[in-house]
Amino acid sequence: MIYKLEYRLGKDPHPHYRFYSALSSQIAVCMFEETCGGGSLTGQGATLLSVFPSEDSSPIVENEVISPPSEDSLKPIVRESS
Repeated sequence: MIYKLEYRLGKDPHPHYRFYSALSSQIAVCMFEETCGGGSLTGQGATLLSVFPSEDSSPIVENEVISPPSEDSLKPIVRESS
């Protein structure tokens, strides 16, 4: 499913939008958090306003402030081969 995320940047009064293809709204929010913490929105002070399925108009998440990732979440994932 495609999710539309509405967010604000810093004190900019105008909302911005991003679209993520994900299995759930929680995964779409995680993808947005990664974009804020280590991608193109790093240091921009993004505030997530709402998450909508692309064909629906009711928000799933409202007014969530995205904080930078913790040091633990930045550790590399090590997978053991079988």
